[in-house]
Amino acid sequence: MCCLTPPFNGNNIHMLAMQIVRGQYTPVTDVFSYELRGLIKKLIQQDPNKRPNINMILKDKLIAPRIRNFLSNNDFKDEFAHTVLHKHNIFDRAQ
Repeated sequence: MCCLTPPFNGNNIHMLAMQIVRGQYTPVTDVFSYELRGLIKKLIQQDPNKRPNINMILKDKLIAPRIRNFLSNNDFKDEFAHTVLHKHNIFDRAQ
């Protein structure tokens, strides 16, 4: 979304597949913050074992403060009570 184009794009399905397999994509420019570029780099990792899971993404230093800023404690509990965060201590709301 930051580049306004898909990260992988090919003239045909074979070229598209080769870009994905090789992890070839146009990096996000430095017009975006270092933190956002770092998060994108983690998310688009070629090796799936190196990609963050949803809990890791929600704990990311870029994402976590925004969730805290946009949701009250009650809204936070309502939103995340029945999701992937169920029974996970993702955020320390005391901060």
